Amino acid sequence: MNQKTPYDVRERTMADREGDPAKQPPECKPVFTPIPNHPQGLGHWSRCPNIKETYSGFDGERYGCNVCGKSYFLDYDDMR
Repeated sequence: MNQKTPYDVRERTMADREGDPAKQPPECKPVFTPIPNHPQGLGHWSRCPNIKETYSGFDGERYGCNVCGKSYFLDYDDMR
């Protein structure tokens, strides 16, 4: 009965991980892109291009990168 299912509670409640910075290749590292001519220097950070959806259910979606180990959970209840 140790078979992992998509409904495994440990998978759905796992905390977000930043991954190991030492193992992050250059393409996985976030890059800040400023908005041109913005007086306060605002901009946006890039996301890891290798992140893929690993779980999707009625409660949310889990995304993870197999290259750098970064992951996060998009909780539908928090988005309401």
